Amino acid sequence: MKKVLLMSLVASFIFPSVALGRSGAGVKDEISIGDQEEKTRIMYMSEYHKIGFRCLPQGELIIRWPLGTEEETLYFALESPSDPSMTADGESFLEIYSVKGGEIESLSDNSFAVTGTNMQTNITMDWSLPRAGIVEKTDLVLHVSENQDMNDAETFPFLKIIPENTPNAIWHVSSWNIKEKEYVEKSDVLMQKMFAYRQENGTYMIPGRFWVEEYPQYLGIEWQWNRADKTFHIFRNEKEYIFTVGQNYVSVNGERFYFMTTPEIVGGRIYLPLDMMKLMWSDESEIIEQDDVLQLIVCT
Repeated sequence: MKKVLLMSLVASFIFPSVALGRSGAGVKDEISIGDQEEKTRIMYMSEYHKIGFRCLPQGELIIRWPLGTEEETLYFALESPSDPSMTADGESFLEIYSVKGGEIESLSDNSFAVTGTNMQTNITMDWSLPRAGIVEKTDLVLHVSENQDMNDAETFPFLKIIPENTPNAIWHVSSWNIKEKEYVEKSDVLMQKMFAYRQENGTYMIPGRFWVEEYPQYLGIEWQWNRADKTFHIFRNEKEYIFTVGQNYVSVNGERFYFMTTPEIVGGRIYLPLDMMKLMWSDESEIIEQDDVLQLIVCT
């Protein structure tokens, strides 16, 4: 009876939305719940939140109720699959601070019921952090059901928390709009830092210098461009990574690692294959493509 639907960011023009966060990386999608004739559409939006940069992670729900229904109710519950104790009563709580077109009933610290009083209900909320804090990247999901017992609930990703500093890792979020290579070539320098493109073999190409310069100085990442031999050097953690235009390898402290693609000069700037750059971060890092936006969440 339930059916999950993917939706592009074009929906942001259909549903009014609130701009959340600054990174541009996060969750934006839609599900449908109910039968085909009386389907309720739920659009959900949130960002990757960096604790320390933003103290209260925020998310938004937009519920489009079926035509002709009267005061339909849905039930929601927030959970951390990796550690359910994070969302236990007394540990953390959802604070709903904006509701339009509906009524909210709190059922517990992290669950609530929504009753629609209009065709569309908009909800924005904050999630208070667990008393013990968060030291690892944490994904939270939201369950939704037509029944309070939640036995038939649909589940979707809702909040992603990235700690500012953790004992063994530091997370950094970058985001680019995916354009055609020809479009990037014609763009000026200020615009190029916003764009990535895809080669014919599917490899993403990102602006090397601009990516490095986004990192905070305390991470100790430096770069150098050698015009004579067209090499781009990145220095990090006592390692030197050398990317050479037109060459299908990366030199790491003299050792070569080979790939199926090469760095390129586009519009006067060096673009690096994302596959090559994976040498510099941990396996926990994530690469997400959604609606012509490339999101890179790096564990350094």
